[in-house]
Amino acid sequence: MGFVTSPLQALLRYAYAEPVLIGMFLAGTAALWFHSRRWSIFFIAFFLFYVLLFYSVTVFEPRFLLPLVPIYALMGGYAGHVASRTKTGALVLIALLLVPLVGAVRLSVLAYQNDTRIQAYALAGK
Repeated sequence: MGFVTSPLQALLRYAYAEPVLIGMFLAGTAALWFHSRRWSIFFIAFFLFYVLLFYSVTVFEPRFLLPLVPIYALMGGYAGHVASRTKTGALVLIALLLVPLVGAVRLSVLAYQNDTRIQAYALAGK
């Protein structure tokens, strides 16, 4: 049963943290399927082989999925390339990429406010 569910579990582990990346990966893989089936089959086979290897042969650790991030980025970049061919697609792509940007900026602001160096500087200045 692990052979059937392991690719889905691998995608879901990253989908919770990076939903835009996984969505673009799936869209890029689908777009590549229609453009060049040979490359699409290569990327899908590599993903499946890698995930099945680490889910079935070894004790699974989420860190083993880290080498798949470049594959996710390549397919996501291809989805961005295909989407940017039209003006509407480019606007949707920009809106979609603003989601992680807003999250990163909010996290940076929170980290900056609670930085002990800034608090020490404020105390020393008073």
